[in-house]
Amino acid sequence: MNTATLERATTKTATVTVQYVNLPKPPRKSGSIKDVDGQFFGVWPTMLAQFQEGETYEIEYTEKTVNGVVYRDVKTAQPIQAIDPEQFRAPTPQPPRKPQPQPQRSAPVQQPAPQNGNGNGYYRPTSPADKKSMFRCACVTAAIKSRQVALTRDALAELIAEVDAAYDLAIPDLAAG
Repeated sequence: MNTATLERATTKTATVTVQYVNLPKPPRKSGSIKDVDGQFFGVWPTMLAQFQEGETYEIEYTEKTVNGVVYRDVKTAQPIQAIDPEQFRAPTPQPPRKPQPQPQRSAPVQQPAPQNGNGNGYYRPTSPADKKSMFRCACVTAAIKSRQVALTRDALAELIAEVDAAYDLAIPDLAAG
């Protein structure tokens, strides 16, 4: 006849400082932590790694009594930031700082404005061949990015020929260049 007495599990919260962490020992599936007050709490392996010795946690746990033995199983745990007493001290007064003399700044030197667009005083217009090449590159890139052309040699060659023909048609006076 089984005379075991079982009390219904109740959920509680506590603040615990971990004294040490016990890894699961076969055939058990869970490990445990012991707090500085000597109480043990069962912890599943998936949560066990978050506990560090000497750290304080706010835990939620279930507690049940079986045959006079109290079992506590951790359900959730949140680390509590340790309070540094230094943060509550008034700052140490510092002696007044003497003003440092500011160096004299001269007026900024005025640079002559660039005359021809690129800043070095030399301007070279884009050649017609470069313009066509830039147009070709932009169109082919757009077609590839929009997946409107297959990435095969024949498809790309046909696309380039079409783009060149369109450029020559749109800008006939520069087509010779």
